[in-house]
Amino acid sequence: MTHFLRAFAVMALAVAMPSDAARAQQQPPPASVGPFTMRTLDATYESGSPDGTLVIYHKDQVAARLYVRDVSSGHERLLVDADGAVGSVAWSPDSRQLAFTVTPKAPRESDVRVVTIATGAIRSLGVSGSVAAWTARDEVLFSRPMAGTPSWYLIAARGGEPNMVFGGSVFAGSSFAVITPDGRALIFSYSGRLLLHDLTNGVDRTITADIAGETMPILSPDGRLLAFASDRDGAWALYVTPFDRLPVRNPVRIASLDGRPSGQVAWWTRNGALALKARYGGSHIYRIDMDAKSGRSTGPLQRLTRDASYHKSPMVSPDNRAVAFTWWASESANGIGLMDARGGSPVLFEPAVAPASPVGWRSPDELLLYDGRSESHGFAALNTHTKALVPLRPIEIERREFRLVTQRQEVLYATGPNNRYANSQKGVAIKALSLVDGKERVVSTFDDLLTFRVSQDGRHISYVRWKAGLQGPGETRVMTIDGEPESQFFSEPMVGSWSGVAAWSPDGRFLLYFDAKHTPRVMNAAAQESWPLSESNDQPDWSDYDEACWSPDGSFIVLPGNGTSKDLQVRVWEGVTYEAVVRIMKARSTAGRD
Repeated sequence: MTHFLRAFAVMALAVAMPSDAARAQQQPPPASVGPFTMRTLDATYESGSPDGTLVIYHKDQVAARLYVRDVSSGHERLLVDADGAVGSVAWSPDSRQLAFTVTPKAPRESDVRVVTIATGAIRSLGVSGSVAAWTARDEVLFSRPMAGTPSWYLIAARGGEPNMVFGGSVFAGSSFAVITPDGRALIFSYSGRLLLHDLTNGVDRTITADIAGETMPILSPDGRLLAFASDRDGAWALYVTPFDRLPVRNPVRIASLDGRPSGQVAWWTRNGALALKARYGGSHIYRIDMDAKSGRSTGPLQRLTRDASYHKSPMVSPDNRAVAFTWWASESANGIGLMDARGGSPVLFEPAVAPASPVGWRSPDELLLYDGRSESHGFAALNTHTKALVPLRPIEIERREFRLVTQRQEVLYATGPNNRYANSQKGVAIKALSLVDGKERVVSTFDDLLTFRVSQDGRHISYVRWKAGLQGPGETRVMTIDGEPESQFFSEPMVGSWSGVAAWSPDGRFLLYFDAKHTPRVMNAAAQESWPLSESNDQPDWSDYDEACWSPDGSFIVLPGNGTSKDLQVRVWEGVTYEAVVRIMKARSTAGRD
């Protein structure tokens, strides 16, 4: 088993069916989207049979009951009425049976069962686990946890002893896995790439020839086509390619997706109907344009990132043209990203290139990083063009917060516990480390320091101290870069803000902060008048973050926020067959587009 392999999870969604059965039969007219005609189905449908005649779903929010509907007639009937929640389904290749998992109330274990569609007769396979697939060899694939990680088994659909095909901690970290119809290979997403794992010899190989983000593999019933999500063209989209032409070089693009999928309902019929309803989640970097003179926004929030599951710590380059950030897709796929300030396809640096957190920009071409790995704590400079990483200065103390003062070539950090939300930090010092000669100086010492920020001109430090008697943090004050107290003191409305000042405008006239409800607001520092950063009612969830960056020219702000979205209906693309895909690829090649 190669080191690429990690455990995978197969997503299964159970949703409620509306009580109005007639509504499920009403479908919008087909629409031409990309190379295939698209239509929509009700979002409550969870899976379709391989022959395309049946769909299954829950209704009335009753998890123990599973219904089946004839697609052509609209006839509905109760298929399963179980003693626990029904989920994780898989159709037999002939569409005559359905494997599913019943999860009763604790302490009883889950149970893998099979129902005959025509008669409703149910039998238990006598094993506990979560159903994933049904192979052409009449075996059911299911998973169950072992020592905290999933292990995967095949069992004959008629019953018998299960056979573990893969599992253990070596598989941890992958997602969106499928098994080929012949049961001989596994396709999964690991470290942002799709891999094919041969279960007979343990060999792994990549699915695609190009390096891009890839996930959500879906195999056609005959195993001849592979659909998958990728950001290979700069934005996430759904692609399809013949499975006998690996590695993939020029897949056929089917449709756009609203980001990187984090969950799915998907099925594929033998006549080429590919159905998908995806969920998209995670944290992203948002941009809002600003009027530098008034400190007020001039446009809506714009989401910039779509490349990974989580993004944070955005930093605008000195020339206002690029944004650096940290990204995370899994324990093995994370690092530093770099993108145009207007968004677009980012460059993602893996930990081997940039094993660190961004601290700040030293120049338009050079990013200061902190390498917090256990074997080497210190600062390094990353050339964003050549990708050269040059060590600068070691530092013995491990920290999560550093502030670069470019004008003085110093890095500021706070001593004490590496947990800024502890409310009893006594004698905490803000220190400045010179990147030139390695000397340190103490800027100031506090009791109960929570966090601090440095103004863009490198002359002021805002800091937050815990104030006894308040349910939240209390005081946000300002001092000079040399530790001398200043007269500015923000009591209201910044009381209740954990972060105090999240970002300074370039001229220092305006401050961005998060209020007690964690809503981003802008304050006129002199008048202490404040207003919402955005008036939109449709904003991300900002509650997990207290960071932002105001561009050096004052024209925009970037900040991270949590956002989730989902397809409101099941999209179905018709005619996605092997012959059709090959025909499209041949025509494209003849036209010189490949």
